Amino acid sequence: METQVFLIDEHKENIFDSEKNQEWLSIVKELGLTCQENLMQENKSPLPFPAMTRAESLIWSAVLETKTDLKDFSGEAIPLPVLSAIALCEREHYFDKIEIWYSRQNPDPIVVGKIYDTPEHKIQGYDWYMIPFKIAQWGAKLKSLIELLPSWDAMKRDELEINYHNSISQHEAEVKKIKFQIEAFQD
Repeated sequence: METQVFLIDEHKENIFDSEKNQEWLSIVKELGLTCQENLMQENKSPLPFPAMTRAESLIWSAVLETKTDLKDFSGEAIPLPVLSAIALCEREHYFDKIEIWYSRQNPDPIVVGKIYDTPEHKIQGYDWYMIPFKIAQWGAKLKSLIELLPSWDAMKRDELEINYHNSISQHEAEVKKIKFQIEAFQD
């Protein structure tokens, strides 16, 4: 079993070292970096997990099509290093929501933390306004994004082909309807 926890190396020392947190915070305040200061609100350490890139989000979201709230996941036992990363996230309140993305066809579940992009969107509760972050992943043999790309490509091509055939069918039905109307009102 392989596991990967996506901690940003530069932030590891700040997670448990309150002295380092205070040093970081005092420099941030000295420089007037209020956006950075907001990352440490509620006395939590700076967010040590990276946001997903567009490619990661597109591929993992499609290939790992089942998204389950962490509390509802019962697919398999979560390995200890992954549980430890999740516990850190819960303890520090890094995320508004934690999900596990998985698939029966493409094993290697990934733990995804999500944060609303604005306070207004958080109030509205719209999931599509959430930014996904990589927390951890596990599986028998973890596949890289480049290994998952062909699966994603095949899925998207199938989807596009189905949409194409549906569009053609709708167009043909519309042509028949228009032809009927034209013929019905001819002399």
